[in-house]
Parts: sequence; structure tokens; C-alpha cells
Amino acid sequence: MPNFFAKLLSKRSLEYTQANERLVNTINDILNGFNTLFLANFARIIISKINSASDDVKKHSLNYSKTSNMTEALANGLAFISQVIILGQTGWLILNHLTPVGTISGAQFFC
Repeated sequence: MPNFFAKLLSKRSLEYTQANERLVNTINDILNGFNTLFLANFARIIISKINSASDDVKKHSLNYSKTSNMTEALANGLAFISQVIILGQTGWLILNHLTPVGTISGAQFFC
């Protein structure tokens, strides 16, 4: 099941990495021109550019976290459902006298 979401998770991870790269580039550009901007009384441009790039990283970080958590939740949910199905099938086999009762203790390891 995790392989099913690998492409989407890889896409979100790449977007997050690219947003981090844009943030670093923006900060480097601002710091390289800091003296010029500060002397020209454009300190607000420094703040707005860095805040904008930080917001972009925050958005992509949130998207990646949501996708990652959704993937884990779905995989865990399907694993739980699979375990319940196997235990249910084992119970059915025991009730129909098709397998010994001791099978129930080993059924949990089939998932």
C-alpha cells in the first residue's frame, strides 16, 4: 500500500525541497543587497521578501505533512482491517470445525 502513494509523496517532497531552495536563494539575494537596501531605506522590502518565501515553505511543508500522514493513516487502517478479516476467517474455520482452536494464536502473524 505505501508504494501506491510513493509518487504523490515524492512530488510533495520535491515541492517542499524546491520551496526551501527558493527561501535560501531569497535570503542570499537579500543579504547580498542588504547594505544597498538598508541605506536606501528599503528595510520593509527585506522583511516582506523573507516573509513571503517563508510562507511558501510553510505551505509546502504543510502539504507534505498532510500527504505523509494521510498515507500512514490509510496504510495503518488497511493493516487493521486485514488483521480483523484474517481473525474473522480463522474464527469461522474454528466454528465449522475445519481447523484446531490453536490456530487463532498463530493467525495474528499472517498480516
